[in-house]
Amino acid sequence: MKHTYIHILIATTAILLAACARDIEQPVLGGFETASPRHLTASKTTVVMDGYNEDAPAVTFSWDRFELSVSNSDYKVPTASITSYLEFSKTEAFSPIDTTLKVNGYEKVFTNQELNLILSKVGYAMKVEAPLHVRVSYVVGEN
Repeated sequence: MKHTYIHILIATTAILLAACARDIEQPVLGGFETASPRHLTASKTTVVMDGYNEDAPAVTFSWDRFELSVSNSDYKVPTASITSYLEFSKTEAFSPIDTTLKVNGYEKVFTNQELNLILSKVGYAMKVEAPLHVRVSYVVGEN
């Protein structure tokens, strides 16, 4: 008799757990499928790396907004869960990515000093013209 109660208890528990698992709606994060490539624009196409007037603006990068949505309207995507980065590379294929910089918002103004630091990290010499490729990347944070 004792074994019968144990079997009934196990069967009832299994049924209840299986029923609960199906009732939970998993929210789906969306916005990736409709996200077109971000348009990154620069205020200048040529910038010379030099040590003069370090606090003056050298170049401004700006890009389109990126919005995510959730399938269940009871949930919201916190804005802090999406982090933007500017990636700098000598090559158009970004292989390798020479420098990555975390940015806030949808615009970054670089002073001559900030840009000189990035250019020197990438490996450029002063007063030498060379291509620099820049792109925006996004990372969705952990739960």
